[in-house]
Amino acid sequence: TMLSRLPQIWSIWRRRHTGQLSFLTVFATAAGSMARIYTSYQEVKGDSMVLLGSMLAALLNLTILCQMLYYWNNAPSSAVTPRR
Repeated sequence: TMLSRLPQIWSIWRRRHTGQLSFLTVFATAAGSMARIYTSYQEVKGDSMVLLGSMLAALLNLTILCQMLYYWNNAPSSAVTPRR
């Protein structure tokens, strides 16, 4: 999950648009990540690495959710400008 989120965050930031992402799916993923923090804390109170992994995943998912809200009304570019 974490390795796939970083390129996605970078791509959204670079394009200034979220493309075909579904708000409901992104919201559900972020909410699930937050619930995972709670359940991880309840189940493995002494293992901070498990909790840290859940917190990092939630942070990345919430970043995508925030990007989706921030770029909500941006139209996608019709053409990518070539580099020179």
